[in-house]
Amino acid sequence: MFMVSWMINGDISRFAGLEKILLLIVLIHRVEIVASQSKVDSFTGQNVLLPCVHTDVLQGPVSVFWRDKDDNHVLDIKKGRPDLSNMAAQFSGRVESFPELYIKGNFSIVINRVTVNDGGTYECHVPSLKFQQNVMLTVTDKRVLPKTVFKDTEASLLPTPAGGAADTHASLCATLLWLLWAFL
Repeated sequence: MFMVSWMINGDISRFAGLEKILLLIVLIHRVEIVASQSKVDSFTGQNVLLPCVHTDVLQGPVSVFWRDKDDNHVLDIKKGRPDLSNMAAQFSGRVESFPELYIKGNFSIVINRVTVNDGGTYECHVPSLKFQQNVMLTVTDKRVLPKTVFKDTEASLLPTPAGGAADTHASLCATLLWLLWAFL
């Protein structure tokens, strides 16, 4: 290399800088990992799909490693087969995958009956493909909708006024007349 740099322009110091740049490019190329991130929102008690799909054609069974925010083992797939032996206790019996889809590059999982503690970032890592999918799971307490009492569900879909107020139909007419008067 020294001889090549001297022959190009006779200035070794200029080639040393170029050599460092080429080395950096080679190192960056070697460490390249394709990574993406997605976001999933859920309520407690729901079953949640965490996606991990690699779109290139697979040459055979691969190993995939799912980890949670605390680096707990969520699911390991070794040589195309689910391996539950290292699964963290909090995921035992709650994680499902789709082995028939592994060959197509789909390593997605379902976490059943999620809790607020399940929230956080999950990592699906496929080392042999230099692929990583991060999924941000947000779990909030289950939504509770207020119960609405209807006076006569066949006659009106409007809630009954509180405290035994006038007929809903008459209240609606009065409100519409007031709105009409206010905007004219």
